[in-house]
Amino acid sequence: MSIAYADLETVLRFRDERTEAQRLLLDQYRSPLVSFTMNIAGPVKRSGLIDFAFDEGMKMLKALIGEPVCARTFCGAAGCGAVMAFDRSAAELKEMCVSIEDRGDIGRLYDLDVIGVDGEKLSRCEGRRCLICGGPAAVCARSRAHDLKEIQDKTNSILTEFAANTLADKAVAALIDEVSLTPKPGLVDRADSGAHLDMDWPLMVKSAKSLRPYFLRAAQLGTEAVADMPQKLQEAGIAAERTMLAATNNVNTHKGAIYSIGLLCAAKAKELDACGEQVCMSAASIAKRLSVPNSHSHGDSVRRLFPKAGPREEAYGGFPNVRMALDMLLSGRTGEEALLKLMNVMDDSNVLWRGGEQGLEFIKKESAKILNAPDEERRAMLLEFNDECIRRRLSPGGAADILAAALFLQSVETGS
Repeated sequence: MSIAYADLETVLRFRDERTEAQRLLLDQYRSPLVSFTMNIAGPVKRSGLIDFAFDEGMKMLKALIGEPVCARTFCGAAGCGAVMAFDRSAAELKEMCVSIEDRGDIGRLYDLDVIGVDGEKLSRCEGRRCLICGGPAAVCARSRAHDLKEIQDKTNSILTEFAANTLADKAVAALIDEVSLTPKPGLVDRADSGAHLDMDWPLMVKSAKSLRPYFLRAAQLGTEAVADMPQKLQEAGIAAERTMLAATNNVNTHKGAIYSIGLLCAAKAKELDACGEQVCMSAASIAKRLSVPNSHSHGDSVRRLFPKAGPREEAYGGFPNVRMALDMLLSGRTGEEALLKLMNVMDDSNVLWRGGEQGLEFIKKESAKILNAPDEERRAMLLEFNDECIRRRLSPGGAADILAAALFLQSVETGS
């Protein structure tokens, strides 16, 4: 979103709205409340970075405390806020909220008040620390120990670092979630190695974790939004491939994901308020500015025979298969269903390399059968499909990479 400025009148009106919401919720539910706002100094109360941090803070709250009995949210020029009623004691809520406020630098920007059923705020046992010097915040505020620009620069630094680290964590988690989905035909999962003789689940997890510095760098480059960002991203991706190969003893575990999720990570960081299709189209514009290497990889060999196959073509087209899988996940369909649908519609370059057009036809036909089968028959069919993929040495690795990318975007949008 564009930056929003708030004058004193707007800030006071925002505070009054929260106070009224607190009164109404207390009257209706007679339960303790949590009031959540961002602690942002100066007239700029909303930006992509600020809203991203607020949204992630809401996810932290719900992950720790659970879903509220009722919630009221407010978003305007004066910032975002929420008032929530919980079926927990006020003392328990205060302890949980303090644990979030004390969770690294980002916690210092979270203002979490707990209001008891009597309408009184609960106080912290220990006062909050200053954002700049770490001393008592109340003392620094009263003495105006730090000027506004210093505080704003520190705040922006914290918000930027938090966004980049959050996206990197979600990228790694998406790769691990994908490989942990079990059973998967022809692919590495918790049960077996699929059609791969050189990979297993622990190796895939090790590979995913080794890529966290790369995803962090991709997100940082996205927030910088400099002219040579695509070139720097490509350089980071090449270095990440070396890191991956070092971690896996020269096994290509995640080359496609390095490309696809790296692009999406940078695109999301560049436009933090963007979702789904917007992120994919932004990533496509970055992809089109990357130089095309003169490669002799399996994917490039397949691409010469099947020009529409491969991650590069997926990216150039705005990640249509990622968007399809994301829509399925957001509508409540399972990762298994999304993977099978991808296998059914994609010209998977990995399958084409291993089994040619005949192998691709088999993958598409069998995945369609399972998608159309009754739920109670699917598991047995999946296991049989896996056995046949192993016998034919077919691995729909391209579909797996696309599923991981969709899982990444799902996590960014929902926190799940």
